[in-house]
Amino acid sequence: MVALAARDRYQQLHVESAGKNQLVLMLYEGAIRFLWEARQHMAAAEHEAQSAAITRAQRILTELTCALDLEVGGDLARSLQALYAHLHRRLTEANVRSDLVGITEVSDVLADLLEAWKEADRRCRASAPARMCA
Repeated sequence: MVALAARDRYQQLHVESAGKNQLVLMLYEGAIRFLWEARQHMAAAEHEAQSAAITRAQRILTELTCALDLEVGGDLARSLQALYAHLHRRLTEANVRSDLVGITEVSDVLADLLEAWKEADRRCRASAPARMCA
């Protein structure tokens, strides 16, 4: 019990001290992890756990959508908004149908976005003062 409380506190501090770029990376990583869990639960025919894991991934997509600044981000932000909405719908379909392909498709897209975001973060850190890439 104490170990779980310590782990939860560590995670809370990690999130609180992370910059915006790091938070986005954590969100992508979390969604991918929940979709991996959903696939495991699907294989074991654990429908409630599968649904819970997919719902957690969908909540992350909602957070990513809410974090978009459509004024500043322009066309890129609008494209991401549309993509996140599509991924959310795809997960709803996959959950209802226990569709492993759908979950995998969404996970693959998120993995690609994660890698792109990591690369953008690396480039930013290499070319700009650290405070600008936080």
